[in-house]
This record gives sequence, structure tokens and C-alpha cells, in this order.
Amino acid sequence: MFKFLKEIKEAFQEGVEEAKEELKEEQEKEKNRNIDVLNKLSEISQEERFGTSLAAPFRTTAFMDWFSLFKSSRELKEEDVIPVHLYKYGYLNELNESDIERLKNQQEGSFDIENEEDVLSITQSFLLGVGISLHSLENIKPKYQPEELICFKEGKLLPAWSLSAAASTLVSGVEFNGLPKEKSLKIFSELLPHVQKIYKNWDDFGDDYLQEDGLINSEKKAIKQTDNTIYNLTFKFGSPWVQFPLERY
Repeated sequence: MFKFLKEIKEAFQEGVEEAKEELKEEQEKEKNRNIDVLNKLSEISQEERFGTSLAAPFRTTAFMDWFSLFKSSRELKEEDVIPVHLYKYGYLNELNESDIERLKNQQEGSFDIENEEDVLSITQSFLLGVGISLHSLENIKPKYQPEELICFKEGKLLPAWSLSAAASTLVSGVEFNGLPKEKSLKIFSELLPHVQKIYKNWDDFGDDYLQEDGLINSEKKAIKQTDNTIYNLTFKFGSPWVQFPLERY
């Protein structure tokens, strides 16, 4: 009887050790996959990575990356997931239909954008509203005055929210409204030093965005989701804010 129990125990322990080895091997494979992904992401142009990072609060919401309404669920999400779509844009063939539909609805519904002219004029509205004038947009007339925009609060445009909205407008403009990607990259290249003058790092940008979104949104569910979004962008391994800090551009 004791011999039988001993054999069961040994078999169980052997099974546990095998499971540990399999888990270790899988973790090692996942680590190597992530290294390969990050190497490929580092080959994406600085302007493109900056543009998607700036647009990330909007893009992450549309893609529902690391989606959870509850703080207690945050740690349950995969820490090593790398949402490649937060690092580049213009590759709709790599996205599923539901993601494409949400992105398109965000672009058309939130900003009332139909064509390339709308993309540039609304981007100009956001940027001029926060005191940024770009040579690449000098001949573009703003579609809205600052006080006509949803992010106009306390007599001014909220900077982090406006900058992210401008970036999201440009990125989705390439995907849905015929804006040439090279034109968007030129704008992002010129915009980068302006953003770096306002924000030392993505942490500061995220803090401002979170506070500003609270002034715009009144729905508790939306506020909670924004809080989750900024938390994930600030701390998750796969976030472009973590992998490519603003101060290192």
C-alpha cells in the first residue's frame, strides 16, 4: 500500500517537474518572440512611432487593448503582450474588421472628418489652439476656433488631449481619408520638438491627459476606462510609451 502511494507521489512530482519545464520553455519562446517583435518595431521610423505614441490614448481605446474597467483586473492582463498596431499605422490589411470599424467610427464620429482637407484643417485647429504653428501646415486654414472644440475648457484648449486628438486625426486620416503617409510623417517630425518642450516624458503627458479627460467626460464609465488606458500605456511592457520614452527621441 505504502509502495503504491509512494509511486503515485513520485509520478505526481514527476508530472509537476515536467509541467514546470514546459512552462519554462514556453516562457523562453515567448521572450524570444518579443525580442524579435521589438527588433522589428525599432526599425519603424521615429516619426511614425512618435505619432502613434501621441495618438495612443485614442488608438488604445478603439482597439480595446488590455481592456478592463476594473483596477483589480489590470494585473490579470498579459504583461508581455505587444500591441504592434500601437507602433505603426496605415496597415489596415493587418487588422480585423471590428478594429477597423471602431477606428473609422472614432475618426468620423468624434471629429466629423470626411476627407484629407478635413484632416489637415482639424489638425491645424488643435495645434494652433495650443500655440503650435508648423511650417508644414502654414497654408491650412483651421476648421474650428478653439472655443468650438470639445477640449476648450477654462478659456483655453487642454494641451495633452488636443495633441493626442491631432495625432489621432492624422494617423486615421492616412487610413481612411486619403492623407498621404509621407505628409503625416513630415508633420510629426516637425511636431516632435514642440511636444518635448511641453512634456518631459510620457508620464507627464499621461497625467495631464487623464486630468483633462475628466473635464471633458462626465460619464463614470468613460472616466474609468480612460484611467485604465493611461495606466496601461504608462506601465505595461508592450506599451509604446514604455518601449520608446519621449525623452529618448
